[in-house]
Amino acid sequence: MNSVTAGESLAPQTPNVRQGLFSSFVSFISSIPSKLYRKYWRIRGVQITHSSEWDRQYDEGVWDNLENEHEKLDMLAQLVKAHTPHGRVLDVACGPGWLTKRLMDHDVVGFDTCTSAIVMAQENDPNPRHQFVTADAWEFLNRAAAKGEKFQCIILCEVLYYFPDYLEFMKKAESLLLPNGVFVVSVFDRNMGIWSNVDEQYAGLRKEERMIQKDQSVWNIGVFCPAAG
Repeated sequence: MNSVTAGESLAPQTPNVRQGLFSSFVSFISSIPSKLYRKYWRIRGVQITHSSEWDRQYDEGVWDNLENEHEKLDMLAQLVKAHTPHGRVLDVACGPGWLTKRLMDHDVVGFDTCTSAIVMAQENDPNPRHQFVTADAWEFLNRAAAKGEKFQCIILCEVLYYFPDYLEFMKKAESLLLPNGVFVVSVFDRNMGIWSNVDEQYAGLRKEERMIQKDQSVWNIGVFCPAAG
């Protein structure tokens, strides 16, 4: 037990102390094997607010195994092609480009807050029809809306957990969709409630739903057409 001498007061934690506690937490999580680490972030929906933390994770190879999630990536690409045979595609939080490289015949814009991921995407997917930029998600939406940019498809692959206001984010993203444009959404693990909330927000507007189960993990994948309502 800490002792306090007469006249002393227990001062609230300073920002430096809080920052130290957060750094200790990150160090602890970093000690977990990468597969469990990725699952931790997906299930808990922990908000990573600093792009430097994403850079660190990508630089240390935490997310390298994303390349091996072939079944999920192939299914997402098939759904994009089926519902968007032509037109521009926007990949929100595109990561290192493992999905976009499967869309060879589409014009794609991918953005991510993580500079390291964008550098990897440019290396993994050098398709001249694909553009990758580093950007904050909300800032990207606002700039694209101000410029009048439109897309036939917006991909939200395992990104909604990182938005505390993910339903509001999707409503904002609707402004970038062309008439009959679609969201292609992938969510890890149904018990987070995110999938049911998205399904409720777009009740009756889901055009297709798939599910992948592997190693006790579940991915819910769906296509939503907001303009259909």
